[in-house]
Amino acid sequence: PVEGDEAKQPHAGDIIYGLSGEPRGSILLETIFRSCPDEFHDALCIVGGFYDEATLREYIYHGVSNFVVQALLNSVRNRNQANRMVKCLCPIIIEDGLNSYNKAFILTQLAYT
Repeated sequence: PVEGDEAKQPHAGDIIYGLSGEPRGSILLETIFRSCPDEFHDALCIVGGFYDEATLREYIYHGVSNFVVQALLNSVRNRNQANRMVKCLCPIIIEDGLNSYNKAFILTQLAYT
């Protein structure tokens, strides 16, 4: 995202968050993550809050949006993105443990990353 984009697209994060929680929206976001250009991929991660630990935790624990996180981890484009995701994921895994079905799949995707 470019400086000042928040003013132009103030609801973009809410839209991404909302889409991720709906079955059809989740499929759309998964497809976008797998096929979009690198720059757009990173912008979605930033605006969607995927680099924010609290928001990422919400995505992981949701029954539908965790699939978006799995697709995101499966489509990480570079080492910097992987490092940012790991930085957010490690505290979630350490603090919450692996007692969640969703987190087991997330951890599996992380191992492949």
